[in-house]
Amino acid sequence: MASILKVNTIQDATNSNTALSVDSSGRVQLPQLVHFHGNRVGLTKGELGANIDYNVVRDTNSAWNSSNKQYTIPITGVYQMSFTNIGQSSVDTSDQNNKLQYVRSGSTVDIAWAYHTNDAQHEQVGISVTYYLLASDLIQMSNVSGVVYNNYYNTFSICLIG
Repeated sequence: MASILKVNTIQDATNSNTALSVDSSGRVQLPQLVHFHGNRVGLTKGELGANIDYNVVRDTNSAWNSSNKQYTIPITGVYQMSFTNIGQSSVDTSDQNNKLQYVRSGSTVDIAWAYHTNDAQHEQVGISVTYYLLASDLIQMSNVSGVVYNNYYNTFSICLIG
């Protein structure tokens, strides 16, 4: 004997916030999903030896801080993070070198590095990583050397996957 559960919406127990909904074709939507995406449209090239700033395209938890150029992880879980950038050797002749980091209890820890030698006009570097993070960890992209490009050529995304 099979059981069939027919629901369109699942809400949290206390605040009646929709946690999960299913549309008529069976697609599951997670309206409380943590998601951040930023780009550098309108920002200038540069940022040598510093955390990289982004324009917020989407930030479901308002967790991006443009003053310290860090994203505050709102809840503990597994996150997918992606970064892409092209350098410009005519502006800076250094190799393109960027690192994804988290800051926990005042200590900075590297998660992944993206590196490309300076042998072309526009060096491309990118990172895509899945990582377990704690609530209140600070996530930052740091430019070690080379040029952080502006516009859509430099993007950064964070998404809670579980």
